[in-house]
Amino acid sequence: MKKIILIISLIAIGIGYAGVLNYYGKIVGTVNVQAPIFYADSNNRGGVYYEMKINEVGSGTVNLQDGNRVLFVTDSLGITSWYSAKWIVKIKIHSPSTGKLSAVKIKKVSQDLLTESDICEWKDMQLNEGYNLIQKECTLDQISFNSTDRLGLEITGAGTLNYTIYTDGSTRIEVTKVS
Repeated sequence: MKKIILIISLIAIGIGYAGVLNYYGKIVGTVNVQAPIFYADSNNRGGVYYEMKINEVGSGTVNLQDGNRVLFVTDSLGITSWYSAKWIVKIKIHSPSTGKLSAVKIKKVSQDLLTESDICEWKDMQLNEGYNLIQKECTLDQISFNSTDRLGLEITGAGTLNYTIYTDGSTRIEVTKVS
């Protein structure tokens, strides 16, 4: 009988302690947050503007006529600042012969697509005949945004060739937090 009373007492104490922990306690742990990857996509939004997806691989290809530009843009980001980060641009592009890109830029773009400002810029990149893999990076302190701003990747050709930009996950912007 004493054993049964002891067991019932232990169960009652356990339930009471669980209730107190549930009410006053807290769970402590760490969370590993992965920065987004912005993927270029072949979905045309009108004119030179193409879609840029967040954490979703794009598809297809986009043609770039030399002397012109294409601008891959996200939807509005809904943020007012971006933490200090390393921005890495990766582009896969096919050139029919030796060519050149006049500029690659990461940009803030207004929601209405009328205002653009550069975040990072690289100029005069030589292209070989065939497939070219370009990787550029820049490190910046905190960046201010309007909550309706978009993020963009602009690629501009220089010359008289027609290039093919691969938007199958090969052309993207990766972001790494800088401590």
